[in-house]
Amino acid sequence: MKKNLQVTQEYLDAIKAGLDAESEYRLALDKKKEATLGAQIATDEYDKYSQAHKQAKKSLDALLTSNISQKSALLI
Repeated sequence: MKKNLQVTQEYLDAIKAGLDAESEYRLALDKKKEATLGAQIATDEYDKYSQAHKQAKKSLDALLTSNISQKSALLI
């Protein structure tokens, strides 16, 4: 009887360990999936920022060039 209880307990412990391992594995897969998605979102946002920055710099350069021309015209 004692041997049966011990075997049953060992079986239950093995089942629990297997379920815990599977749970950890699935959690790791979910974390990887979320991290990949987060990295893609961050990359997309950076690309948007970079494009906006480049466009703003072009606009500023054009405005400064125009201002220099206008200032020169006023001083003549």
